[in-house]
Amino acid sequence: MSRLKVAAQLIQAQEYKTALDMLKRDDTSKESFYWRSLICRLFDWYDDEKKIIDAGIQKHRDFAYLQERLVWHKKPLFDKMVPRQPVIMPKDPITIPQQSTIDQLCFVTGGDSNYFTLIVECIESIRHTPTYKNCAVCVLDCGLTSEEKQYLIERLKVQSIKDPGWDVDCELFHRYSPSRDQTFTQPYKEFGGVKSMTSRLFMKKHFPGYRYYMWIDGDAWIQDERAIDQYLYWTQKQYCSGAIHCNGSIKNAGFLKPAIMDEAQKAVFGDKPTFASGVFCIDGDTPFFDEAAKVVTEITLKYGYGYALEECILNYLFYKHQFSHILPYECNYRFSPGLPIVVADDPVLRNPHNHQVIGILHLPSPQKEKFYCNTHNISGPLSHEDLQKHSQFSNQAMFNPDHPYDPSKFGISIRFRTWPWENKPLIKQLLKQEIGNV
Repeated sequence: MSRLKVAAQLIQAQEYKTALDMLKRDDTSKESFYWRSLICRLFDWYDDEKKIIDAGIQKHRDFAYLQERLVWHKKPLFDKMVPRQPVIMPKDPITIPQQSTIDQLCFVTGGDSNYFTLIVECIESIRHTPTYKNCAVCVLDCGLTSEEKQYLIERLKVQSIKDPGWDVDCELFHRYSPSRDQTFTQPYKEFGGVKSMTSRLFMKKHFPGYRYYMWIDGDAWIQDERAIDQYLYWTQKQYCSGAIHCNGSIKNAGFLKPAIMDEAQKAVFGDKPTFASGVFCIDGDTPFFDEAAKVVTEITLKYGYGYALEECILNYLFYKHQFSHILPYECNYRFSPGLPIVVADDPVLRNPHNHQVIGILHLPSPQKEKFYCNTHNISGPLSHEDLQKHSQFSNQAMFNPDHPYDPSKFGISIRFRTWPWENKPLIKQLLKQEIGNV
């Protein structure tokens, strides 16, 4: 019996690794190289597949499949990744927005070239939502190249890209370090990314013509559009909406330790539950927006710019006007309780503490450059002890990209573009077709 027939029987029995060993003995036929490539793709062994492609090209230079795979392997990693499929969940009829509201909504994000691929993923996640895919998206250019801006306009249909300049002209930038328990002060304009922090309170000035402005950090992405429904619903109720801060309050995060605003202003919101400014929505036709821009100007000119000052100001005005509703943590999930979990074979990312579907994922600082990480794949509720172990593992995994993998963890992308990127059922179907021809 030929090696191909034996390998076909092994593949039929789903003994793929044994089949691969058998096919390695046949280093001449096109079928051998093709099958070996498919098996490697099935298990995400791309380094091994590249060796197979290089060897196959030497013997079958005109084999179109091998040429296609060679071109694929030469692509940058980001270009090999593909967007997730949208998560579609039953909606609450009360929070479903009217079409007139959707038509008046503008998403705004921004950053520099270091954030470009993240910004792409953020906008792609908007474009993949059934309800909000055609909404206006505008970008604050805080250091993007002309090629990157052209990509955003042509490929993602961004309505407007604008360098906001320095909306408030000040000298100093203050940032508190919890690990060192001290404040660092540096020249304000050394950090182009700071533009995206201060200018988010001037969105209406830079991108006029909309009613509702939803800021979303470039390192965040939408998994479940029901989070957007909630932002809009509560913005219509109280002019401004945001999701609970991962530390519960800004004071707990240490942002209020530097002298960045008046003590009387800090007292209005410091001890109260506060929301994070990485994702928020404002009604542009209310005085709230103009007041926020006015207050950030006054405070920055007086103290300089403090890290998360825009967050402090939004919460100061939120409580000054006696608003009450803050959205749940799943609407701006920052990984503080631990990496997301997946339940059984369901690929939807969830909060490990309550199993609620995460609406918007927001990558924490040490995680931004990692394309994927390990997270729990569970079959039932996590015990208190399990949650503690999960949080401990999460912290280690986020700070150490080479953190050991074990069978109780499941590798899954936390970025909008997924790893692994292959369509596994399709590869199995291709293999089935091939062995049927032997």
